[in-house]
Amino acid sequence: MASRITSKSESSESNNTRAVSIESLPTDVLREVVGIVASESIVDLHNVKLCSKFLCKLTEEKDTQQRVSFHNEGLRHYFNNPEGDVDGGGLQRLKTAAESDHKCAK
Repeated sequence: MASRITSKSESSESNNTRAVSIESLPTDVLREVVGIVASESIVDLHNVKLCSKFLCKLTEEKDTQQRVSFHNEGLRHYFNNPEGDVDGGGLQRLKTAAESDHKCAK
């Protein structure tokens, strides 16, 4: 099923709506959009792959794959990890592990 954008026509007599496929845009434009998504977030790129077969093929192109950013996702998980929070008890857990003769904690 193709991704669809609904646009309302500006008619005073009737309020018609029609579906327009995003795939009707030029391939070069879609390729650039997919590339930008790839450079911002691997999760969003995965969501683009699920939209349609055509967009999935665009995500698998070499140029798109070269723009994929893993950096942002890794940092997001690292800094939002409550268990690794030093102020929230992380040092206490490290001390407990060291006192229990854990090799890596010493």
